[in-house]
Formats: sequence, structure tokens, C-alpha cells
Amino acid sequence: MPIIEVAIVSRDDQLYEGFPDVTATPGGRLVCVCRESDAHRPVAVSNLVWRTSDDSGRTWGPRRLLAEAECRGDRLFAWNCPRIVCLQDGRLIYICDGYELPPDLDQGCRDSRIYFWVSTDDGQTFEGPQCQAGPIGVVPDKILVTRQGTWMFSTTYRPASGKMEGQYLWRSTDEGKTWEEPICVAYDDNLELCEGSTVQLDSGALVCYLREDQRKGYPAFKTISHDDGLSWEGVYPTLMPCAHRPVAGLTKSGKVMVTFAEMLNEISPGRRNLRALLETQDSALETDHDKQYGIVLSLDHDRVTTGLSGNGYTGWLQLPSDDFFVVNYIFDDAPNAQIRSYRFSESEF
Repeated sequence: MPIIEVAIVSRDDQLYEGFPDVTATPGGRLVCVCRESDAHRPVAVSNLVWRTSDDSGRTWGPRRLLAEAECRGDRLFAWNCPRIVCLQDGRLIYICDGYELPPDLDQGCRDSRIYFWVSTDDGQTFEGPQCQAGPIGVVPDKILVTRQGTWMFSTTYRPASGKMEGQYLWRSTDEGKTWEEPICVAYDDNLELCEGSTVQLDSGALVCYLREDQRKGYPAFKTISHDDGLSWEGVYPTLMPCAHRPVAGLTKSGKVMVTFAEMLNEISPGRRNLRALLETQDSALETDHDKQYGIVLSLDHDRVTTGLSGNGYTGWLQLPSDDFFVVNYIFDDAPNAQIRSYRFSESEF
């Protein structure tokens, strides 16, 4: 049996705690971010919070409030899906999309804006939010700094001229002060491509792994860039079956790991299984599904009996011990969504 150490990062049965991410500072402190709300789609509560750990995620400090929802007449300005990254200079960048509810469906998520907070003291405090001109969309990826020094992240929205959602990249060559016009990472008239996660390989190539959201049992897809994100080729199927919310990164051994949730189809129970794919960089670049090579590891199963399920939105990193540390939100034995962690070694694959 795989040895996976499971623990609670945060559990408050009065709140829906979801959409976690995690990063590590140069000094080894872990910073976990998530959203507190009253439902998957907030009604009245939508808070951004963070916690820190100074013992590699064994214990966590108290939750700290970053931002709250705001009533605007008969609408609620709500926060959605936070992400966090630690830059090479030690700065922490906390990023989240925000928009008014109920949503303007005609806008296709184009009325959602992206907000940034910065910490320069190992996650003790954050300054912000800043909302720069340009980036729109939902479920932003965490900021990636490429080998050329470009800052980038992608978001999901439906273009004004399109019938399906697509994934769009925002690039900055001045460390986030200004952002270029969006670049299409992935769009297909027959696929709902969304929630992309981009990793840079040793060759410099970028691979963006994507959820397909029609709930027809499609795998995750991917697109590939060889010019620092200026253009993208694909869409190509991956080895992740029925996959939602992929989160990709490079391991210390030089492989690609992608955590993801499993969504079988429209009528089956929701995202019950949390899994991780481990594949080589050659496989990540391979466009032919039958020539890709990887192994999928099961991390958790949501045993929720209420009909609700929120499992599978994750963040992860690799600890100095080389263990992987994954954060996830799940119902399971709780009446509301909780944040769990999973610690395991690459040998478990």
C-alpha cells in the first residue's frame, strides 16, 4: 500500500474552505492560502485567508484574513480562486480573481479581474490589493517566471466571438508593472478548455495542462510553447483521464508531476478522487497520446454522503526532504469543505 501521510491544514465546519495553494519561502516557511465561503459559489461570505507553518506543514498557525467579500447593492463582489508563489528574491505574490455575483453570463467571465498582494516579510503581512490594467478571467494560474525573466500566468474566459471557454496568457516583461495583450493558449470550438497550469521544462519549452469542462469523460489536454509563451501549438490529449483542475510542476528528479481531480461524467457523483500523474519531460512534450508514458497515483477519495463534493483543487511543492506536500480541499468526514495535506515520496509512484 502507498504510504501517504494525510493531515488537516484547516477545518471549520461552519465554513466552506476551498481552493488552496501552498508555497515555501527561502527560509523554509510554508504559506498556505485558501478561500472561505458559504458555498462553492458564494452567497454572502467570501474571504481570502492564509496560514503559515514553520515545521514543514506538520502544524499550522492561526488563519489570517487578507480580504472579504463586499456588498454592492443587490450584488456581492466575491473572491474566487487564490494562488501564491515565492519569487527567487523571496517576495510572495498572492493572486486571486474577483467578480460580482450573480455573474453576468453574457460576459463569459470577461468581467472578472485579477488582484495582486505582495509580502516581503516571509508571509507575516501582505500589501494590496493591486488591480492592474489588462488581466481578466477566472481561476488564474500562479505566476510563473520563465528563464528569460518573463512573468506570466493564464486565466479562463469565453472570448466575445467564441462559443466555448478558452485559456489566455498574460505576460509581463517588467515584473508585473504592466501586462501585454492576452495570448490564446488554447481554444477549440468543440472543447471547454479551462483552468490551465503551465510548467517550464529544462529545454525552455512551456507546457500548459488544461481541464475540459463538458463532463463527457474527456482527458485533460495540453498545449505547448517553444517561444516563451508568444505562441502555442495543440490541443493534445494527455494521460490524465476525466481530469479536472490540473496543477503541474517539475520535480527535483527532473520529471513532471500533475495533481488533478477525477470527474467521470455529468450524471456520476462529482470530483471524488484526487490523483497525481508523474511523467517524463519527453512525455510532456509528446503530442501522440499512445507514445506518452506516465504513472498515476491515487491520493484520496471523498466519501461525502450529502451529494456535495469539492475535492481536487490543489497546490503542491517539494520539501527539502524531497517529499511532496500537496494541499487539497475535500468534504469526506466533515459537514463542510476542509483543507487537507498529503505528504509522500516519489517512490510511491
